[in-house]
Amino acid sequence: MELKECKDSLVASRIYMKTDFKMHIKQTDHCGDHCINYALSDPLDNQFQQTCIDHQHDIACDRCQLLPTAILNLKEILDKLADLSPNTKEEMLVDIEAAEAKILEWKSHIVRTINQDKARTQTLRDLQPGDILLIMDWAMKFLPITFREKQSNWYGQKGLNWHVSVCIYKDEDSNLKHRTFAHVMDGVRQDWLAVACLLEDTLHHIKIQLPKTTRAFLRSDNAGCYHCGNLWLAIPGISRRTGISIASYDYSEAQSGKSYCDAKIAHMRGKLSKEAASGHNIITAADMKSAIDLEERLDAKLHMLNSLKNPLLQPSDIADLEIKSGFVASHGADGNIRKPTDSRNDVNSAVDHCFPCPEEGCTQTFTRYGDMQNHCFLGIHTYKLQAMSTYDDIKMRWRNACSSLSEDTLKHASSTGEEVTDQSYVQSDMGWALKKSRKNARFSDDLKSYLTDIFQHGENGGTKVHPFIVSQNMRVAKNERGEKRFNPNQYLAVGQISSFFSRLSAMKKTSTNDMNDGDLDAILLNIVKADVIAEFQ
Repeated sequence: MELKECKDSLVASRIYMKTDFKMHIKQTDHCGDHCINYALSDPLDNQFQQTCIDHQHDIACDRCQLLPTAILNLKEILDKLADLSPNTKEEMLVDIEAAEAKILEWKSHIVRTINQDKARTQTLRDLQPGDILLIMDWAMKFLPITFREKQSNWYGQKGLNWHVSVCIYKDEDSNLKHRTFAHVMDGVRQDWLAVACLLEDTLHHIKIQLPKTTRAFLRSDNAGCYHCGNLWLAIPGISRRTGISIASYDYSEAQSGKSYCDAKIAHMRGKLSKEAASGHNIITAADMKSAIDLEERLDAKLHMLNSLKNPLLQPSDIADLEIKSGFVASHGADGNIRKPTDSRNDVNSAVDHCFPCPEEGCTQTFTRYGDMQNHCFLGIHTYKLQAMSTYDDIKMRWRNACSSLSEDTLKHASSTGEEVTDQSYVQSDMGWALKKSRKNARFSDDLKSYLTDIFQHGENGGTKVHPFIVSQNMRVAKNERGEKRFNPNQYLAVGQISSFFSRLSAMKKTSTNDMNDGDLDAILLNIVKADVIAEFQ
């Protein structure tokens, strides 16, 4: 019975995290799990704290407490089981704590996503004539395609690099418009230098095409080529040379915030596929540009670069771009972002509203497919609570009490709130939604020996063991005395095992030719050195 209650609580918590949790998150809130300022303040650095001076976190959401309560009950049930050995209990406890950590990381990710999305929507609302919002993203490499090709020609192809930037701005009538800039390259290293060069070139052409532009707000994902100190140091020089001041740089969370670029990339991929199906080959970056330029109404501007040459040769020039073909400005290059004029907030409101928003939890429906696309492009969704929690009931009672100013209602609302503000709930710490720093745990010699033997056996025998199988076998591995070889704290995840095998394989390929296959001492020594360097860093 207790296990069933724990399972029901976990299922209810999962549903809550997928639906209503995002609606409860506010910039300031009396619940510590819902307060963005409290969740994202660094407890160790006053410079990165937003003190909640106008409220206290003295209220607990009963739906947020489902997970910690279920975990505590599950640990108590595990502790009471007398027929399990201590080793088995320890293994199960480690699994429970690992699963809890992943769920909490998912919860933190939702909070960070909501916070970063607030910056995007606020920037869109505050855009003035002369301001632009520039969203950047590297598209997935384009594999060359031909009208007719052998199956053997499909394998081992080298992809073409292309970088897409979507410029959103307001015209003189305060209407939102967008313009897309795409850079295609036969080959380039996707690092900060390439991003800096492409950013400067994009802003330079934006200044030519939109002369009134004076300020830019940048946004991208959290990839290393964007989230880089070298790129930040290059921004002042880019602003000075282009005449467009870069006011801010926001980063989106994973799987959130790049719908603008993804939509344009998908549109251009459709053009490329259409061109290939009509009998043309798309092998080089020049072919890509020609295929997209063939469209009569071009809503993307394309820039083809041949190479990026020596960086930082002079303080005034960040890099030398060899431009093979410039942007083509044709009719229809600007796209309008029109707010939907005919929408409803109920999915079942009418039959003619047959285009619901694909965002999970959004209740907006539209008559036209284009309106639904514009709604997704803006990303301003309308959510509806799936279930009413006690916390929601308190807020509703308090709103009704303030509206009616009834003394009896105020007393009733206060008495109801005392049940939830009981200090028996699990209180979240300040900064609980911040990204946790990864600790580089060094593998023991016995663990390295175990993994190395498995790797070497696969290399010699030709049958490699999947890392998932290795992670399962670690739990039952025995030493020479017949005892368990590893304790639960030494169990590795599949990703850790895959990384170790990849490092062994890479170092073996780069080792000297006189090293035989059985001599891995030098490789292991290099791995130890790399671990020490990573730990100090």
